[in-house]
Amino acid sequence: MKKNVSHWFDDRRFMVIFSVIMAVFVWFVVVTTIVREIDRNLSYVPIDFKKQETTLNKLGLNIIQKSTETAQVTIIGNVDTVGNLNSSDINLTVDVSSVKGPGTYDLPIISYTPLTKNYEIDQISPKTVKVKLDSLVSKQFEIIPEISGLQIPDGFIKTSEIVTPTVVNITGSAADIAKIDKCKVAVTLDKNIDRTTSIVKPIELYDKDGVKLDSSLYIMKESNASITIPLLKKKILPVKVDFLNTPPGFDKSVLKYKLSNSKIEVAGPNDAIDAMTEINLGYIDLNALDIDAVYSFPIALPTGFININNTSNVSVEFDTAGFSTKTFNISDINLINKPVNFNVSAITQKIYGVKVIGPKAVIDKLSASDLVAELDLSQTDLTVGQLKLPVDVYAPQKNQVWSIGDYSVIISVKSK
Repeated sequence: MKKNVSHWFDDRRFMVIFSVIMAVFVWFVVVTTIVREIDRNLSYVPIDFKKQETTLNKLGLNIIQKSTETAQVTIIGNVDTVGNLNSSDINLTVDVSSVKGPGTYDLPIISYTPLTKNYEIDQISPKTVKVKLDSLVSKQFEIIPEISGLQIPDGFIKTSEIVTPTVVNITGSAADIAKIDKCKVAVTLDKNIDRTTSIVKPIELYDKDGVKLDSSLYIMKESNASITIPLLKKKILPVKVDFLNTPPGFDKSVLKYKLSNSKIEVAGPNDAIDAMTEINLGYIDLNALDIDAVYSFPIALPTGFININNTSNVSVEFDTAGFSTKTFNISDINLINKPVNFNVSAITQKIYGVKVIGPKAVIDKLSASDLVAELDLSQTDLTVGQLKLPVDVYAPQKNQVWSIGDYSVIISVKSK
């Protein structure tokens, strides 16, 4: 047996294989039994400034500005441990023991990572971080629009700019807030506009000397604002009134009136004003239109329009020269559009004191037989019993006269 074993060691090929196996075995023993140390650099390790907030707040201080928020850390330790670490495993903060009040400090960066025998922190770079400390205050500022390069085309008018939002709340150190003199949004137009235009731009801060301040020193809920430049198209529009309760076939040309303003210049959004052809002041109830009547109407324009003439009211004065009135008692009471499920009849037999107005030549020849009191039953919800309902009084064959006042009749409604 010894001879056979000795023979193996005399075999060159066996010795090569045996040497490789022994080398691997020795390497394995060394790796698993000997602790090896290495060093490793971890970049962008976050610095936890919030850990010191409680201490700083007791001094009435807040972190306003800091030169960096990360550091590079060199660690030394067991190869297996160090090799598996990353930046989030290292806990860094700053030492604030030297802070006594507001100011700018070079605060040492320190580690509060739990100690372990497998590795240690060898170096932190940079060693300090520059931190500005002060009390935080908030103040509200009006946002001022500034527009340059605007040319208003002929036939248009510009009204005051609209800023959204109109104010902004700004938070910063007491010293930095005190520097703010003006908060504005600046717009430079490089081309002409012919309609209302909105532009969004950053909010800029300036001191009393007009020097622009560094916005990164401040906390603003809104960093941008919208400026709306209202550019309205002008147009001269005729003014008109219309009439209510005109009798069937009534000749409106008999109504002669004069407007205090027959035309008004207005301005509005392009599409809306292009579609407008007139301004309707409102309606005049013919039943209330008497001799020498004068009416006043406020001018109501659509939203977004302006009255360039600044005329708030238009008066309507009727020319009733040559007109007269006359009073009649009417017995012709006509019920039309009777329902099929009711028997309806007029209890009122005559309407007294009906005042009628019109051209004197027509009124002089007018008689009670020319007038009719008409009740359209299709316009009424009928119930069984006696009802008092309004009637329309007019002269079917005389289309230039009308009645003044409200008149009614009593009717009887019975089920069929």
